[in-house]
Amino acid sequence: MMVVAKLKYLKALLVSILCFQLGGCIPLFSAKEIMNSRFPAEHFFFNERAEMGQAIYQNDLSKVKRLIAQGVNVNTQPANNQGFTYLMYAVFLKDRFEITKYLLENGADPNQISVVDFPEYKSKYVNIANQAGQDVYLPLSLASSNRKIDYIKLLLKYGAKANRDLNKDSYYKQFGGNKGLPLFAAVDAVYNEKGWSREDWMNDIKKRIDLLISYGADINEPNYLGLSLVDESSTNLEITEYLMNKGATPKLYGEKLAKKLPKLLIKGRGDYNKRLELLKRLEKMGYRYKEE
Repeated sequence: MMVVAKLKYLKALLVSILCFQLGGCIPLFSAKEIMNSRFPAEHFFFNERAEMGQAIYQNDLSKVKRLIAQGVNVNTQPANNQGFTYLMYAVFLKDRFEITKYLLENGADPNQISVVDFPEYKSKYVNIANQAGQDVYLPLSLASSNRKIDYIKLLLKYGAKANRDLNKDSYYKQFGGNKGLPLFAAVDAVYNEKGWSREDWMNDIKKRIDLLISYGADINEPNYLGLSLVDESSTNLEITEYLMNKGATPKLYGEKLAKKLPKLLIKGRGDYNKRLELLKRLEKMGYRYKEE
């Protein structure tokens, strides 16, 4: 089955490259489909979970509805409790919003952690898995980082937690829950639509932050490494200032590393006077900096 999946991925990639080189050709596979083809259901769903996994992978909403009507448990996990939940897989794949919505409407748990083995991608896609070929995912964290804001609204509507208990969620603490708490994921959001300007991108990040805060996300909750949101955003001055205006503080991080923040901000992008104004605010809070 893995050989078949690899052939499908190579076929999709080659066809798209050929269309690009010829010009004027309508690609048979979108970029989203090529990305999705790297993570076929047969790599992650087995036995009684295989059919639902395939339906999600194939974006077959009718089949998903039929399986649920037949009594499939939308929260079923493998025997070792490791692997994608159906909901997490739907969020993980691109362009599965309607399936995500239907799963939530039928009781899918948005707070169920997915501990996923990626042995196939251990050495090929270093951003997908850790050195053990494994990573931990939560739907809201991934959506906050790299899905349209409609996913975040949907997950929050159906009970996704804007905050996590890092002391109790041991897997989440160990792996960082797909790079951190939902707010941290939103601050570093990479989601970008075609035609967006930098201003559009920044405004989208701000909307994500506001949405999560409106559902109770703590703007001063440190992540599993002890970083504050201000520390995390220090390479993006506009977002740093936005967070501080909402009450975020850089003082939650370790003193030694926190003192590096003003120096990082000097090198930030954007208007120099605005950078200097923010640095003065930091200085009043007890930080000292020197221009080099």
